[in-house]
Amino acid sequence: MADAIQRRVRETDTSFAKRTSEFEFFRDVGARLIRKKTLSGSAVTVEWIERWGAGSVDWRYRQDRDALFFFEQGILACHGVLDGERICHPLDGATKLAFIEAGSTIETSVEVPGRCLYWVAFIDRERLLGEEKSLGQRRLPSRIGLESAAAALAINNLRTELV
Repeated sequence: MADAIQRRVRETDTSFAKRTSEFEFFRDVGARLIRKKTLSGSAVTVEWIERWGAGSVDWRYRQDRDALFFFEQGILACHGVLDGERICHPLDGATKLAFIEAGSTIETSVEVPGRCLYWVAFIDRERLLGEEKSLGQRRLPSRIGLESAAAALAINNLRTELV
């Protein structure tokens, strides 16, 4: 019995992110895309996304722009690795926000009971800040499960613009 269990254990980490060049960008979500609407500006692109999944769904992500996520409905929790650090966060109430810095790597699963809705604002930091070079060089660490009722309300009010 011990031999059978041993054969199922991976000897090395074969995670998706480790098999991908640090310079490659990807967005891989294991839930079926139902609808997506996009509103683009010169420095910010906002997407409203509806997906369908059930149970634990893979979420792998690395992009070249900062991103602010608002998990509006149906994404209950996030478990996995963010920039090499273990994370485990409920995504309910005021903790439905995430900020992902450009170049950060997410390799997680999210708990989805069916239909899920979320928003993502991709931010071109250099264009947004323009001549404010000192602000553009400040690092904002990636974080999932941010608590900000005001930010969640502001993002949710974009609904009339997109939906």
